[in-house]
Amino acid sequence: MTKRGLAFLSGTLTLGADAAFDLKVQITFKGNPSELTDYGTYTVSEGGTIDFNSQKATPRLSTGTVSGNMITAHSQFGGIPFEIDVEK
Repeated sequence: MTKRGLAFLSGTLTLGADAAFDLKVQITFKGNPSELTDYGTYTVSEGGTIDFNSQKATPRLSTGTVSGNMITAHSQFGGIPFEIDVEK
């Protein structure tokens, strides 16, 4: 039987005081382990909107929001959009 689907196992999103970000998410896709990564710089505007400026040719993050202790970052895998929710 072939394993199907995408499963998120764990991960981190680090937002540095120097405006740098680093994303590492461990996944399995169709039963095969992999890691989603992204890095670059970010800006936070008034109202809590985050813009990620990736240094990768295929960025994982584009925008997000900060609300209280929660950060929601918008991403995609294989053209399928999803959100990453992180608690500070």
